[in-house]
Amino acid sequence: MNIEELWFPIIEQWLAQIFLGNQRIYLAIDRTNWKIKNLLMISVIYQKRAIPICFQLLAKLGSSNLEEQTQALSKIIPLFNKYKMVVLGDKEFCSVSLAKWLYNQGFEFCLRLKKNENIELKDNLWCEIKDLGLKPGTSFFVSEATVTKKRLACTTSCCFLVSSNSRYN
Repeated sequence: MNIEELWFPIIEQWLAQIFLGNQRIYLAIDRTNWKIKNLLMISVIYQKRAIPICFQLLAKLGSSNLEEQTQALSKIIPLFNKYKMVVLGDKEFCSVSLAKWLYNQGFEFCLRLKKNENIELKDNLWCEIKDLGLKPGTSFFVSEATVTKKRLACTTSCCFLVSSNSRYN
């Protein structure tokens, strides 16, 4: 027996008791070094708390890659068939490749972008995030925007890009 066979039925029952069908559920994906372990975790956000539902020990230290991220997320997809899922990711999870994968899986998502990232807000109207006048700690949500950089990251002045109707080049 593995952790998914034991844990996932419990999570399914909990979800059914707490959330209505087709309700939006927020999932946080995060990675942390814990002593000499490197842990990739997916949690349900519930009542301002992150409830771990899936974790994966990585065989290396440092950031996770696209394959590790999509492998972990693929495990939990069947648990959320009845719900609308929104994946929240910090600076480690902001890549155009991950955004495309999430979009193709039917996930909504919110990813942090670096302040020098260029986005197309409207046809041929491009803006560097730092030119929006955002202060550190400020959230700014953009929909229907095109992101052109291949590698996305975050600094202290952050912007979020929401997946709804966004295009990824």
